[in-house]
Amino acid sequence: MRVGLIKGRHEMPVKEYIFDSVGNVLNFKRMDDQITVWLYNHRHDIGDRLYVYTTGLTAVVAAVVKACYEMDIPLSLMQYDMTTGKYVEQEIRDKGGNKHETIGNHVD
Repeated sequence: MRVGLIKGRHEMPVKEYIFDSVGNVLNFKRMDDQITVWLYNHRHDIGDRLYVYTTGLTAVVAAVVKACYEMDIPLSLMQYDMTTGKYVEQEIRDKGGNKHETIGNHVD
């Protein structure tokens, strides 16, 4: 499943977002709760891996990584490459906790 992290911050090749807006990025509990609920509600749609197109807000990205780790959801962050105008996959974790990073895997 491919989703954007926050709607309206950047143009992304997705139709669905985890957050419509964030508000106070220092309200970590609220972000954690919202992400956990979103992941639980979409657990049957995620498939083999969740691809999250990021927006640059570190606290929100950290909350997604934390929630996926706690729920054992394979995660890749899609990072925007300003040089190429494409997204690059940063593979964070596989099922069962294996963590690694893929460098240079551009996605059109």
